[in-house]
Amino acid sequence: MNKDGCYHNIERHLGDQFPKRHSHCCQTVESADVNCICRTFTTADKAKIALPKWVNVAKECDNPLHAGTNCGGYRVPLRPSSDGDNCIADLDS
Repeated sequence: MNKDGCYHNIERHLGDQFPKRHSHCCQTVESADVNCICRTFTTADKAKIALPKWVNVAKECDNPLHAGTNCGGYRVPLRPSSDGDNCIADLDS
């Protein structure tokens, strides 16, 4: 995973999990395959990032993961589902 696009939003201790809609991060996430990205997080990535923040970023950028999805070992919490079935490409394409 290239860390440029949203890394500052998902850092374990410093990340701001609420990116602005017009940010490079959201523009990228809107067209990415968030489920695929979940499968590519390495152990090294997971030591540096917070997966719940990644889930929030995807939601804030209108490309949420479905409740119950396993994202890199983190289970997306159950919540009322008014979310779409969007799937997106690569976080930093």
